[in-house]
Amino acid sequence: MKPLTNNERIQKIYAYWEELRRGRAAPSRKDFDPMAYPRLLPHVFLYDVIDRACAQGPKTFRFRLVGTEVAAMLGTDPTGREFEQVYAADRIGRIYGETLDVATQFTPSYVENRDAGWIGRGIISYERILLPLSPDGERVDIILGLATFHATQQLHYYPLSASAC
Repeated sequence: MKPLTNNERIQKIYAYWEELRRGRAAPSRKDFDPMAYPRLLPHVFLYDVIDRACAQGPKTFRFRLVGTEVAAMLGTDPTGREFEQVYAADRIGRIYGETLDVATQFTPSYVENRDAGWIGRGIISYERILLPLSPDGERVDIILGLATFHATQQLHYYPLSASAC
């Protein structure tokens, strides 16, 4: 999968992931050097993939690390919390499904969205990539993500003059 984007950050993280893969289904977390691209770190996040046996689904995802730009957009640092504790019930289905596909199919996922309403910021659009990491080529234990956010509207301020009485 080659991201269909001009976003330089997403292109860089994807190219780095491909380089680390070296023909494997996915690179491991040990292969990934966060200092290879320090300018990307504010936009990076990691999910732990947690197996569970319950009616809610076969897996859940826990925020392992959240870059400062991502945390700022979320309005909180969700490190250590699971999806269900962070995302609203009406939004979690799609996000969970996309992330589950990455975890179970070793398939990267790229999303461009014109509305970041899921974080209560409808004037913000975002691009996001999710990349699987695997310690053994058999299972995904961590998902590496990168997100960038963009204003979709220019907000203008027009002072109102006081009317004379």
